[in-house]
Amino acid sequence: MSSNFSFWEKQYMQALDDIVIIGAGIVGLTTGIYLKKQFPERHVVILEKGMITDGASSKNAGFSCFGSVTEILDDLETMSEKAVIDLIRLRGKGLEELMKLTSQDDIQFQKCGSFELFDDLLDEEAKEEAFQKIDMVNGLVAEALDFKNTFEKRKENFGFKLSPTAIFNQYEGQLNPVLLVNALRKHFKECGGLIFNGAHIIDVDTEKGDISLENQVILAPRRIVLCTNAFTKNLLVDLDIIPYRNQVLMTKPIKNLKWNACFHMDRGYIYFRNYRNRLLIGGARNIDLLNEQTDEYGSNSTIHKHLINIIHHRLFSDESIEIDHSWSGIIATGKSKQPIITKMSDSVYLGARLGGMGVAIGSAVGKSLAELISQDIS
Repeated sequence: MSSNFSFWEKQYMQALDDIVIIGAGIVGLTTGIYLKKQFPERHVVILEKGMITDGASSKNAGFSCFGSVTEILDDLETMSEKAVIDLIRLRGKGLEELMKLTSQDDIQFQKCGSFELFDDLLDEEAKEEAFQKIDMVNGLVAEALDFKNTFEKRKENFGFKLSPTAIFNQYEGQLNPVLLVNALRKHFKECGGLIFNGAHIIDVDTEKGDISLENQVILAPRRIVLCTNAFTKNLLVDLDIIPYRNQVLMTKPIKNLKWNACFHMDRGYIYFRNYRNRLLIGGARNIDLLNEQTDEYGSNSTIHKHLINIIHHRLFSDESIEIDHSWSGIIATGKSKQPIITKMSDSVYLGARLGGMGVAIGSAVGKSLAELISQDIS
């Protein structure tokens, strides 16, 4: 380590000689929690670039979900039935694990259920297939999670200009992403962990086991744990990780916004919910995949117009509804929907590629990553 650190700072930073986790999102924090619980005497430090966290953990739309019927049917087109069951199990168990680490009140969790909606002008074929195969998909979920009758057809009068029949999932819900991250940070610190914010990582040398930061600071801890998801390719190039940007819009408060549930459309690519009488809507990267394949934050006017058109012409008949705020988040996909949980070298480990399901699987990935590391420590 070299830089203009004071004697006091240098003493404090001696904790960076043991286990250093890069990334204070859901995966990094849960990895740290499980490691500190198993090895309370070890120094576990998380380095984070952002003020809270720079990744999708604090920028997602706050859905606690494990997949709609059309998403699962879409997965079955490219994956084996066993692989799809394993993926559903990972998502369900991940959400279960997450609730063990936090409290529902702390993260504003509501188990309000979700509805998959269909546009009869565009989705008639997909809707009919989904209705026909509900029982089959329910069987997959039952095998994965032992949930009974997860999906059911329902007619609800939400006032949308969409098909009057939707598919309801009783087990899904919503939460506040920043409160979730804060709850995990608090838990990690209570276990004795340290978090250094404002840490700009330049490089990770997997062979030497070194971390290079700005201002010529080089760390050589015993173990390095990368929990940087979509941004991992900035540090390790040869990985099957493809970053995609997702757009999110939040309206100004809307009078008499009475429905309270999570909603999915277009195979899960579009999602919306009521947050304190505001409409949160996001996604739709599938209409402009080329420009959204990036790890740079930013807006996309084509997608914004598409989402606003849905607001004004499918969800409401009121073009006076205004957007109050917009942002973007970056997810990590790849050829496989399974996350990467692996040992890269003697001292470097990786947990990444959460496929836009970080809330669902992040804690499960963190737990598995901690177990992998624990085998070497033990």
